[in-house]
Amino acid sequence: MFFLQLFSWSKKQSWYQPNARLYTRLIGFLGREGQVSRATLLFQEMLLEKCQADQYTYTALVNAYGKAKMFKEALAVFNYMKECTEPNCQPNTVTCNALIDALVKGGRYDQAVETFFDMRDGTNGLEHGCKPNVVTYNVLIDALCKEGLVDIGVRVLQYMREGEEKETVAPNSATYNTIIDACGKGGLYEKAESLMEEMVEHGVQPDHITYTALLGSYGKAGLWESAENTFKGMKGANVTLDVMAYTAMIDAYAREGMYEKAEELFKTMQQSGIRPNQVTYLSLIDAYGKAGLPEESKTVFNTMQAAGYEGNVFVYSALVDAYGKAGNYLEAAKMVDLMRQAGCQPNLVTYSAILSSCSRSNSCEEAHVLLQSLQASDSEMERILYKVVSESTVSDELWEDVSKMFDELTRQSNSARISFCNSLLDILWSWRLGQRASRILQLARAKAVYNDSFYVFTKSEWCLDLHRLSVGAAMTMLMAWLGELHHAWVWGEDVPETVVIVSGKGKHSRSKVSALKAPVDLHLAQLGSPFTDVVGNCGRVTASGDAVQSWLLSPGILQRLKLVDEQIPQFSHSKLLVK
Repeated sequence: MFFLQLFSWSKKQSWYQPNARLYTRLIGFLGREGQVSRATLLFQEMLLEKCQADQYTYTALVNAYGKAKMFKEALAVFNYMKECTEPNCQPNTVTCNALIDALVKGGRYDQAVETFFDMRDGTNGLEHGCKPNVVTYNVLIDALCKEGLVDIGVRVLQYMREGEEKETVAPNSATYNTIIDACGKGGLYEKAESLMEEMVEHGVQPDHITYTALLGSYGKAGLWESAENTFKGMKGANVTLDVMAYTAMIDAYAREGMYEKAEELFKTMQQSGIRPNQVTYLSLIDAYGKAGLPEESKTVFNTMQAAGYEGNVFVYSALVDAYGKAGNYLEAAKMVDLMRQAGCQPNLVTYSAILSSCSRSNSCEEAHVLLQSLQASDSEMERILYKVVSESTVSDELWEDVSKMFDELTRQSNSARISFCNSLLDILWSWRLGQRASRILQLARAKAVYNDSFYVFTKSEWCLDLHRLSVGAAMTMLMAWLGELHHAWVWGEDVPETVVIVSGKGKHSRSKVSALKAPVDLHLAQLGSPFTDVVGNCGRVTASGDAVQSWLLSPGILQRLKLVDEQIPQFSHSKLLVK
């Protein structure tokens, strides 16, 4: 803190004169360093010294409070600026951007969007000098993408370029990279491709971040060949192959269980003088885990620690997943215990790994060894999860607790919530606890974990899109949807021309063949449905609306669609022996 020491020394000198600009710069510096208390004290000292604060001073305070997640204080300063009659104290675009950035990082997306619209429309005290610039749009788009609202983010991008002439703002590489990265994380590779093409058309040069995001989109979509071609093409495009690019490519191999290719690229990376980071090691651990080689995953973990990296919740969760997929539930449980000993608290990723692993077991009793690891902490969520899956009956009181648990999930990312619910529905469906699965699905939809995008209704076609779901989640949603169609027609809804079910490439599928196709087709056949494959598109089945209506309104079909708990858990509840 040399600057503060120099400032303290200068105040003691006879020639010292209080200076507002110097105070403002020091407040900004302390805010960036996260020392908000000292920044506040310095601001108070500034006022006592009769130095006039201006919009730069107040903006520095908004930044400081935002970084410290003191949103009430940040909004208080911002509102004071809006009400201030001094022209040089009113907020400007930079101030608004600082507030929006703080709100976004705090998950307060509604307030961030509200501030943006006030900037755009010149309302609520932002009539002068607060028009959105490219930074504003980038922060807003980033917020929308973090919430999984990529389509809205794309529309904001279009508005930037094509809105009213006086309001158009040219997107830069950061704008495109944010959306392409979000598409990558959502597996929307076609949208990522088109955005990259559009980026070039508008004279914005793709950089290594753009290519890495595209690599990620191919990897998450299971298109490792496309990722490989992009990776090779980066050299020809004079784009730097850094640790991020190598890691994205290793991850693409890992998702397909192609551990040999991942291992080879990892060695090439090291030979090129590029040091792997924690995410690189995590991807290699995942590659061995997907291939059913948990001991190799553990070896990579040991190598990672020797390289100076500590395990985090994602690394330990990957090890739990690796041993769980291999059916070694005792070792998976030991990984959970080791994780806690290392000071890492399990999160949704860990719970997803535990539940998903248990759902694959042919023996509930064997899987219970791992499931009992949820009893080893004082976590309310873990207690609820364990009881929902293992109790012989689920009381109304427990269902109230489950509902509160879903309220807590709103703080998590959209992708983490969907993955968790997929895994929970997997184990309930696999263990033939259909009634519980149905209740969980209802809550997941009510709490917007599964949004309306899974249901597509037009006048001519009703469609259920399952391709982003796991098997258990897809089967539960299929049965719920068919029941809803039955009730819709009982109450006189018009019949569409066609009814379509999309299984596509399942969320957990690691091959070219959909993981959902076979179970969906088999279940529909067992129910005697009229659905048949779409010619040339094996990921879709279709039937005429009249045929589906006739089938769903036939005697006894509604009873067959009702999900029940066929297998009530019976466990010994012995203590888990983990050393």
